Amino acid sequence: MIRRDYVNLDHGLVHFRHAGNLTKPAFILLHQAPSSSIMFDPLMHALAGDFRVLAPDLPGFGQSDCLPQTSITGFADAIAAWMKALEVESAFVFGHHTGATVAAALAARSPQTVRGLVLSGPPLLDAAQRAALPGLAPWCASREDGVHLAELWAKFAQKSANAPLALKQREFALALMAGDVVRDTYASVADYDLAADLDHISSPALVVGGTQDSLFACTTPAASRLNRASTHIVKGADTYVCETHTGELSAALKHFARESVHGS
Repeated sequence: MIRRDYVNLDHGLVHFRHAGNLTKPAFILLHQAPSSSIMFDPLMHALAGDFRVLAPDLPGFGQSDCLPQTSITGFADAIAAWMKALEVESAFVFGHHTGATVAAALAARSPQTVRGLVLSGPPLLDAAQRAALPGLAPWCASREDGVHLAELWAKFAQKSANAPLALKQREFALALMAGDVVRDTYASVADYDLAADLDHISSPALVVGGTQDSLFACTTPAASRLNRASTHIVKGADTYVCETHTGELSAALKHFARESVHGS
């Protein structure tokens, strides 16, 4: 059973989902923008027999309060504080897209908290891609005539050709709820030097790439920058890999965790 709770930090409340057994190793799941921890419901069910699974809403998303200023390092610091509040000394950490940058920042700045790192679709972008990224954010300035709603919906329709309507509607609603934080988060990803942090991460790592993901080309370059990394390719998967390929992904995460423990 997946349960939900809150932790009160200096900046406000962090909402999170949790499942599994407290005696098992912790596995933390960090979502993409502009989603929330709800995107991990299927994956949490798949992992709960082997781990204590925790999935927070990043500050400003879902039901978590915003940071005073949005930044990737700010997100990472909030996750470190949230872990401390829950008395989670170390964990396997999985991050998808935006969540991958937060996971990398956490591993680089608080290495003792990350037992093993999994990056799914890490946005390791070149200068031109980073400059263009803020304009790709699923965000539109609000207008009284509601035209922005159609513009925003069009952006979600382009993200995945095969996503079910209910999934697109859920993500659309989460984007509306997050508002300007979506725009600011995409700008923060563009400003964040992911490459520099990857070069300094020492924990065992796995880089996951979906062949239909817009960030698939980043898979091998990201793995090559990490000291101890392997890759796992998910054929046919796009940005919604956690929900469309749950079985394959959960098996890969379990295998990675077993190998990390065995190799340590």
